[in-house]
Amino acid sequence: MELLYRAEGQLAEPVVIGPVPGANRVDFYFEGRVTAGTLAGNRFWGVDYQTQREDGVGVFDARDTFEVPGGHVHAHAHGYVLPTEEGAARIHGYGLLETGVPALEHLNRTVVEVTGSVNMETGALVFEGRASQPATVALAA
Repeated sequence: MELLYRAEGQLAEPVVIGPVPGANRVDFYFEGRVTAGTLAGNRFWGVDYQTQREDGVGVFDARDTFEVPGGHVHAHAHGYVLPTEEGAARIHGYGLLETGVPALEHLNRTVVEVTGSVNMETGALVFEGRASQPATVALAA
């Protein structure tokens, strides 16, 4: 799968929304730089509207903006933040991209696999997005 971005950044102070039905809601703002991949060399920023379940799993709903030559790429990502014994939580999800940059218009129909980690104590954040390829599935005869 093609590496679209490796984003390395920092969380800002979380905004605690508080208890909501079935979970606790926290907004995490973040920013940093894209250090590798197709979108490398520029900054990114965004917000994760996260619900934290009683079992310790975070469910993320993130909006990311990536600077690119000629404009921006927007990612809307969903998935899980999974706690680990080591302290840094694992990020596992998917994203859909949007852009008005003609050279990157193929991203408007790309599903992105998102993986990474976040250290909630230090705020260090790293995540990668890789373009997935649709599988060919034959119709039953």
